[in-house]
Amino acid sequence: MFTKSSRRILCFFLTILMVVGICFFSAATIVRATLCSPVYMDKFLSSGKITAYNDEAFKQKISLLSENSGIPVRVFEASDNVGGYSETVVERFYNGNDTTMFTKNKITVYENLIIEFLEGNNEEYNSDFVHNTAIKAAKIYADCYGVKNTEFFKEFIDNTISSYGKLSSAGLVIVLVSFLMILSLFDNKKKSYRYYLSAFTAAGLSLVFTGAVCLILGIGKGAVITPSVYSDAVFKSISVMFLIQIAVGMVFVVFSTIAALKSNRLIRHSRKF
Repeated sequence: MFTKSSRRILCFFLTILMVVGICFFSAATIVRATLCSPVYMDKFLSSGKITAYNDEAFKQKISLLSENSGIPVRVFEASDNVGGYSETVVERFYNGNDTTMFTKNKITVYENLIIEFLEGNNEEYNSDFVHNTAIKAAKIYADCYGVKNTEFFKEFIDNTISSYGKLSSAGLVIVLVSFLMILSLFDNKKKSYRYYLSAFTAAGLSLVFTGAVCLILGIGKGAVITPSVYSDAVFKSISVMFLIQIAVGMVFVVFSTIAALKSNRLIRHSRKF
């Protein structure tokens, strides 16, 4: 049905198609398992470095407010134990909740704590003063612990999650169809084996190459997310994702190379007998 040359040409194009399918599925799965995963992102956005940075910034700003208002720092620090947030920034982000952390609830918490302190010390107070001080404290909390300008990143995450099933399925279908078509072109099924190995080797090299290029170009650097400490954390998470992609590509290359060497050894061994 097919000449030797036409079979080779067809197998070449089917191999390329299989490479596309493998890369399609692998890339979609890697993004889904990293940037789209709260567990993965929590390691970067809730790291000890960021927590220490935020705590220090809050301490400095709230100390200044304490001096200007006459309310002790301990009163403002007590807010985390009275009506604080049950969700981390990462959880709020992936649940679609407000990540700026500036809410009426937080203002009310500060307001109640200030009133409790003043009444406990039998001090007279002005309601407007208490309310305005609570607003300032809530803004300081939001500035130090909240994350702003996440709309673009959130849209990317939502689109990836919603389309992952279609993307991964498309990649698998492309691989399966190419696999079966190559298999049908040979009476001796072992001959199709080298094309499968070539596809995985090429796919692995493609993942390594694109991952390395993205790292060199600094994809994700300078994200508009604020404060900058979170922007740096997101960039780091993206860089690690590309490193994972490179690692996956290397695994494809190593295993396909080992399989090819074993296959060639078996072929040479069988020819001796």
